Amino acid sequence: MPRFLRVKNFDRYQHYKHRRPTWIKLYQSMLDDGPLMALGETSRYIYVGLLLLAARTDNKITTDVLFLAASLHIRDVGDMEMCLKELLSEGFIEIFTLAQSKRLSLAQSRAVGLLRVEKSRVEKSRVEGSADADASISLAPPTPPAGRNGPGKTEWPDQFAFSPRHEAIASGFDLNVHREFVAFRDKAQAHGWRYKNWDAAFRNWLNKAVEIKEDKRR
Repeated sequence: MPRFLRVKNFDRYQHYKHRRPTWIKLYQSMLDDGPLMALGETSRYIYVGLLLLAARTDNKITTDVLFLAASLHIRDVGDMEMCLKELLSEGFIEIFTLAQSKRLSLAQSRAVGLLRVEKSRVEKSRVEGSADADASISLAPPTPPAGRNGPGKTEWPDQFAFSPRHEAIASGFDLNVHREFVAFRDKAQAHGWRYKNWDAAFRNWLNKAVEIKEDKRR
C-alpha cells in the first residue's frame, strides 16, 4: 500500500476547510517555538516547504525524496533525506497509509497520546535548561557531558525502560530498539554515566545510531 508524509496538526495552518487553500497561515508564535527553533536551519526551511506542499496535496505528501528535493529546491538530496529524518524523529511530520488515515485503532490512539505526553515532558525539560535534552546527532558514540556529576544527575535507574517514542524513532529508521537499549544500558553502567534526563539520553543514542548507520552505507 502506498505511503505518504503528512504534517502533524496541519489544520491550524489552514483557512479553507473544504478545498485546497491558495495560501496558509504562519503564526508569529513559530519564532518562539522551542522545538522548531532547535531544528537545523535547512530542516526549518523544509518544514515550511512541507506546509505549502501539504496545502497543495491535502496533506498527503509523496515520500519520493528526489521529487521533494526538486520541489523545494534542495540541491543535495542527502541533505533532504537527513532533514526529513530529523523532522520525523522530532514529531513534526509522520508517515501513514490511506487505510491508517481513515481509522486509528485504539492501541494506536493510546500510543499517539503517550508520544504527545512524552514530547511535552521533553520540551519542558529543554525550557528548564537541561543540557541532556539536546537531540543533536553526531558520529561519535554518546559520552557523558562535562560535569556529569553535577546536581540532579543520577546513575542508571533500575526502573528505566524505553518508551513508545523510542520505539517509534527506532522503527522509523529500521533499528532494533531492544538491541540498542541493551547496548546503551551496558555502556552507561560500565562507564558510570550520570544524566538528569535518561529518556533524552537514550533518544540521543538512537539519533546517533541512525547517523552512524547512514554513514556506513555511503
